[in-house]
Amino acid sequence: MARRIWTEASPGRQTLIIAALIIVLLGNILMLGRSLNLFNLPGEKSALAQAKENSSMLVGYIERWASEQGLSGLQTVRDLVARLQYDVNRARSMEELAQVMLNGGASAKEILDRERDAKRREVLQNLINDDLNVARVRQKITINVGNEQGTGVVVNDPAHVLSEYTINEIKEHPLCASAFDNISFDVYEGKAKVVNIRSLYDHMKALQQETQTLQAELRRINSLAGFASVSGAGVVIELFDSAGGYATEDIVHDYDIRDFVNELYAAGAMAVSVGGQRLTATSSIRCAGPVVLVNQKQVVVNPVVIQAVGDPEVLYSSMDLVINTYKATRSIHITIEKQTELLLPAAVSSP
Repeated sequence: MARRIWTEASPGRQTLIIAALIIVLLGNILMLGRSLNLFNLPGEKSALAQAKENSSMLVGYIERWASEQGLSGLQTVRDLVARLQYDVNRARSMEELAQVMLNGGASAKEILDRERDAKRREVLQNLINDDLNVARVRQKITINVGNEQGTGVVVNDPAHVLSEYTINEIKEHPLCASAFDNISFDVYEGKAKVVNIRSLYDHMKALQQETQTLQAELRRINSLAGFASVSGAGVVIELFDSAGGYATEDIVHDYDIRDFVNELYAAGAMAVSVGGQRLTATSSIRCAGPVVLVNQKQVVVNPVVIQAVGDPEVLYSSMDLVINTYKATRSIHITIEKQTELLLPAAVSSP
């Protein structure tokens, strides 16, 4: 039926049908390429750019939360927000951004919790000292304030020094709305002072924070060392043997590959792979006859594919000199392309 429609159609109609089929085919190719992250549509943000935008929103939330708690004026909080935003902006890969947010989030929680606890102690001490009955106290007494379950503030005042007004102010203060450990105040000679006792719970929280920091640092080191996968923008370089050439200058050698790899690292590449093999500090690139071995494993040649994650503009421009040198002295063919999204696998440890 379709063949009959085609044969009976006029030349002009056949042209329209072909044009329509070409448009549909191109549309399918574009959709497939986009689904595989081979490119971004005009005006579309890369995955890293979108993730940075989301991270900046989280930084903004931290800033607003600090403001609501009355902490935004503190220098430590301002430094925290500024540093976190700076690290987000300079992240060069999804993994690096994730590490920034993991480290920054843990650090933000620790700093904000510490500052909020200090602010709470200060506010409660001031509220107690503002009570006129406290000024009459001469013998030492202890007042405890806590909200350990988060269900309500409990004021333990065995000597019944505090007025009902002060107790209500304590219970209704915003800084006392969430759960917090018991805080003790010694009242003596008309003054209340916080009893600084570091609880087991506080010590446990400090150890948990230290563990999280060490785990995040280990992930960062593994990523930089090559033992964790890395994704982000970068460049792809392909090295081809000269077509039909068999002389030394026509063939890609191990030292050629090393020249490009060294230049990429010098330009600030945070991760490099050759033929799908992730490079580490102990990686080797060598030829065994016509075979190229990377990490003692044979890789595909013609082309030899080098991928590097880092600033695409910097990496691309850093290749100008070495590419021009090779073009002037060798017959091998070289291509280089910027990529908005690359995924470099982790290095596999030798058994």
